[in-house]
Order: sequence, then C-alpha cells, then structure tokens
Amino acid sequence: RNSLVARLHFFISLMFFIWGSLALILFATNNLDFVMFFWSLTILIEPLIYVGSFYLAYVFFTKKNLSFNYKIILSAILLPFIILLHTHYNLEGVNLADCTAIEGPIALYYSYAVEIFFALLILISSIVFYKKTDDINRKKEIKYFTIGLVLFLLTFSSGNIIGSFTDDWVTSQYGYFGMPIFVGFLG
Repeated sequence: RNSLVARLHFFISLMFFIWGSLALILFATNNLDFVMFFWSLTILIEPLIYVGSFYLAYVFFTKKNLSFNYKIILSAILLPFIILLHTHYNLEGVNLADCTAIEGPIALYYSYAVEIFFALLILISSIVFYKKTDDINRKKEIKYFTIGLVLFLLTFSSGNIIGSFTDDWVTSQYGYFGMPIFVGFLG
C-alpha cells in the first residue's frame, strides 16, 4: 500500500477498467446523450492512462517521485482536455447511422499527439536509464517493464487511432490486448 509504483499501477489499471466499461456502454447504447457524455469521458481518460504510465515509468526507473514542477507540467498538458471536454473542439456531434461520436480536433489530434509523445518519452527514458545502470538484474527489469508498458500503450492507442480515422471501431477492440501483455511482462 505504501509503494508509489503499486499505487500508480493501480491507477492505470483502474483508468483502463473505467475506459473499457465506458466503451462497453458506448457499443451497447443508441442514446445520443449517452454517446456524447461517455465518449467525452473516454477522451479524458485516455491521456490520464498515458500520463499515469509516464509517471509510473519515471518512478520505476529512478525510484523517486516526480518533482512538483514536473507534476505541474503534466497537469498543464491535461488542462486542454478538461477545459474543452464539453465543447465542439472535443466532440462535434453524433453520427446517427451508427451512433458513434464525430470527434473534434482535441479528440482527433491533440489526444493522439499527447499519447504518442508520452509513449516515446517512456521509450527514450528507458533507454537512458538502461544505459546508466550497471546492474544486470536492474537492466532486465527495465527492459521487460519497458517492453510491456510500450506494447500496452501502442496497442491501446493504435486501436483508437485506427477507429478515429477509419470509423472502424471494431478494430479498436484489439487495444484491449495490451493490458494483459503488460501484466505478463511485469510478472
């Protein structure tokens, strides 16, 4: 309970669970108000998973907490999602043919740019810390942790990106497979 790494992993898992639950609601409903509300929430939760993953990786690599200034920067990156969540910049409307949301620039571009940025930042950070350590066991830990986390994030975002730009939301279901991969690498 006192481990920051464990709490951060729990946060990411909880956000992923909530995101998956909201996705189930979205695929099962034809209520336009529900679609707009829950789709907006999923757009907010996705970057929380990525910021949380970066925070987890930083704590795992350095074995210390992020400084207050870095936490402010992470919060500032999330601020556009919070401020513009209920506007047409996030969601423009609902496609009546299939009850999917019509995503605006925040959902289509900013969110995926944030996700790709944090995935690359985690990968680059892992390489830096891998090279800094001399301990063979620690190098293995960093390697397996990074492979699992980056595979999780890439499968998660690739499913969403494919869905957003092709309107094929069935393919986005493959994004769920990343979490068991990450947990397997942790094990």
